[in-house]
Amino acid sequence: KAGGWGWLADEGSAFWAGQRVFQVVFKNLDNRGRATLLTKLAFQKLKVKTEENLLLKIYSKNPAEIISSLSILAEKASERGDEVAQKILTEAGKELALAANAVIKKLNFQNKNFPLVLVGSMFKSKIILEILKKEIKKVAPQAKFVQPKVEPVIGAVKLAIESIKT
Repeated sequence: KAGGWGWLADEGSAFWAGQRVFQVVFKNLDNRGRATLLTKLAFQKLKVKTEENLLLKIYSKNPAEIISSLSILAEKASERGDEVAQKILTEAGKELALAANAVIKKLNFQNKNFPLVLVGSMFKSKIILEILKKEIKKVAPQAKFVQPKVEPVIGAVKLAIESIKT
């Protein structure tokens, strides 16, 4: 195990990326950071018109859920060439690779041929996948990346049904 310590310490996760989006948006609004399309996208996604309402919306009942939902904006903005968003996704890819490589080393899988299953919303990002695969291949060149076509719960349900039949 590496990472996955909950939303406050899960580098590379949707919450982590959403938190970065939140930070760069407010830096942009304060004129402390680079201009970014993320600002406009955050206002649109959260259906607010003022900075104060943006802040109130984020700090509402479910801040972790709202902040996590902002992660998708990084992908949208990066597809339009936003360098700030691209940097967030690049960092996320590196963080996820660090965690995966830590487990690979713990298991001594560096020279083994093994499937590495990529499950989660962050693996929909082309930038994250590119960085992740590149970094993991440095440590485990024979790793095979697998992205399930269905949600993991479907597999669990199938296994449960099969166990009932037998």
